[in-house]
Amino acid sequence: MMMRRLSALALAGLLAGPLTGCGNLLERPLAPATYRIEPALPAPPGGAVALPLTLQVVRPLAATSYDTEQIAYRRQAYRLDNYTQSRWAEPPAEMLGNLMARALEDSGMYRVVLGPEARLPADLRLHTELTALEHVIHDASASQGSEVRLGMRMKLVETRTARVLASGSFEIVRPAFSTDAPGAVAAANEAAREAVERMIAFCREHTPR
Repeated sequence: MMMRRLSALALAGLLAGPLTGCGNLLERPLAPATYRIEPALPAPPGGAVALPLTLQVVRPLAATSYDTEQIAYRRQAYRLDNYTQSRWAEPPAEMLGNLMARALEDSGMYRVVLGPEARLPADLRLHTELTALEHVIHDASASQGSEVRLGMRMKLVETRTARVLASGSFEIVRPAFSTDAPGAVAAANEAAREAVERMIAFCREHTPR
């Protein structure tokens, strides 16, 4: 009789174990979805003649609110929030720096283009700062739903003399297809593509011939 009771208890324990494990698995919070800034780059112009210069794209700086993997959104003035279940794979400034270096290399304007991590001498350095990257969500009564705002400053410096050849800033606004993180990411990629195009035009205009 005692043996039957022990066997029944052991069987109950074996059956309960997997169920308890499944319960813990179901209760475990899901990891946030991660997104990248990697739009299709503009096609390089054919027949471009490279200048005999080396350009380095310095790692972009970022305003404190945007120097993070969090995806920022704004529903009201003076308040910035972050999506909790979605985030950038890397801080946006890092992704933008690598994107600009690749686009400038593909443009064929320079003999050599160095990325942010390079430790080699360069004739010119492109300094940039991400001043804004946020999803602006309008009131439901507004005619438009939401948009992404991307702001940058840039400065082209001649390394040997430390002379600033040119500086400037811009802000790009792109409508989002939805008022959630995926909509923000898609619009941010569109804005990043235009930012790269503007940066290439800036370098082309101000690089000494």
